[in-house]
Amino acid sequence: MTARRDQVEPLAEVKATDARVYITGNHEYFSDAQGWLNHMADIGWTTLHNRELVIERGGDRLVVAGIDDATAAGSGLAGHGANLSTALGDAEPRLPVRLLRISPSRSRWPRRPG
Repeated sequence: MTARRDQVEPLAEVKATDARVYITGNHEYFSDAQGWLNHMADIGWTTLHNRELVIERGGDRLVVAGIDDATAAGSGLAGHGANLSTALGDAEPRLPVRLLRISPSRSRWPRRPG
């Protein structure tokens, strides 16, 4: 992770209206996944590690959820692995969801629980 730190520093300058969100891909799990999660948080990004956030604008709400990469389950890191139920948390079922995930073609398209 430290070898790439300088390469990702420009991400600290990214501006966003509502949120800067990040999800893991397979490369994080080949090189210190927790270090990447910590670093992205340190530079102001919200990691959607099997979690969601609700963005509100003009009275409208959108759930933005992220799930771990498929390789996360085999990483040996406790709590890592794609989990849609956990990612959606307590989000209201009637709200639209924008799901962020790496390599969507590697697995079946998830359905919202319930």
